[in-house]
Amino acid sequence: MKKAQKKHGIDLNELKNLPKQICDPIFVFNSKDGTSKTVLIDAKDTQGRNVVAAIEFSSMQTGGNREMEVNDIKSLHGKDFEKLLYWIDDGLLLFENKKEF
Repeated sequence: MKKAQKKHGIDLNELKNLPKQICDPIFVFNSKDGTSKTVLIDAKDTQGRNVVAAIEFSSMQTGGNREMEVNDIKSLHGKDFEKLLYWIDDGLLLFENKKEF
């Protein structure tokens, strides 16, 4: 979260409902390599860009002496809407939340 705040210009107040925002996304995209999903959430960065979360689902993480399956948020950052249109044109769109439009 600190990296999202400092490096990517995201106000932590925008992320106070992050679990709910991820469960009710605006768009969900496949990554180009298929290893993760990118979720457009209802939040803006300090430049007014839409926030996306890159998530690796069912990632195996080691903690202490055990392994756990988790959904790992790899990155949170602002993304220009025009870049999202390229992802749509590339056929990466998996889900569109109809109630957001």
